[in-house]
Amino acid sequence: YSQYTGALTEKFNSNYVGIVGIFTEIDRREFNGSAMVLSALTVYLFPLYLKWQLTADKYTDYSFMVYNLETHRPSFISSNFYNANMNIHLQNAHIYNSLNQITKKK
Repeated sequence: YSQYTGALTEKFNSNYVGIVGIFTEIDRREFNGSAMVLSALTVYLFPLYLKWQLTADKYTDYSFMVYNLETHRPSFISSNFYNANMNIHLQNAHIYNSLNQITKKK
């Protein structure tokens, strides 16, 4: 990392580098036999049980960091955790929001 800081500073004419990290985890729900039996006894709840059982839980951790190349210290850090799957539109919105927060701090 530190061996490229001089080249990055000259190439982009900036002393800052931004890094975006997005991690999404998908967990399958464990089988719940008692919920299946209760939903089967009441016919109307069985489709809701099937939807609940077959839908996976999705978690996303979003991080955005800006490093100062002169001091080698982070100048801005933003990290959020969501109970949702990160799609391309949500990614773009979070990057825009992070850049907007940086411009407000100046």
